[in-house]
Amino acid sequence: MAVSVSMPNLGTDAEQSVKVGFLAPLTGDVSSWGLPGYNGCQIWASWINEAGGILINGRRHKLEIIPYDCGYDGERAVAGARKLVLEDNVKLLMMLGGDTFLPIQDFVTSRRILTSTLLPSDLSPDTPYLIAPCEVHPIYNVTGVDWLAENRPELKTVAMCAQRDALGLPSMGMSRSLLKKN
Repeated sequence: MAVSVSMPNLGTDAEQSVKVGFLAPLTGDVSSWGLPGYNGCQIWASWINEAGGILINGRRHKLEIIPYDCGYDGERAVAGARKLVLEDNVKLLMMLGGDTFLPIQDFVTSRRILTSTLLPSDLSPDTPYLIAPCEVHPIYNVTGVDWLAENRPELKTVAMCAQRDALGLPSMGMSRSLLKKN
């Protein structure tokens, strides 16, 4: 997509926007994960659109983010996925993953909907249309812990913060195990 933005503007097809679904908790206890993601997607879409849109087959298209608040609830995630795919005609579905991916897995797979989650644990041979990169904060913590161990071995105390939920606790566990190792 970065390459498509830098290409010359070959005309914009405002009538045919590319729709991206954002299925995440925008309210409730886990909204602290969903809202920043949604806001980031809005910034991304604005950046793409201000640059002329996304280039597909020689034509530029506006990018449209369509949110659905699943509240990190499996049943609401199913309803949201069905709405975003069947009614809103999204071409990419972005979500947190974990407890809300499993209930929609068969639906999005059978319809070949490209889906992204934050959790590599969602990946399996049964998820051929899933993109699940590693979360940013564990990568940062891993490299940060290694850097500190190598460059500042005299440091013996660290402070870590994460939400006390299904997404933050695994990250904290991994970080603690790395700190004990070093």
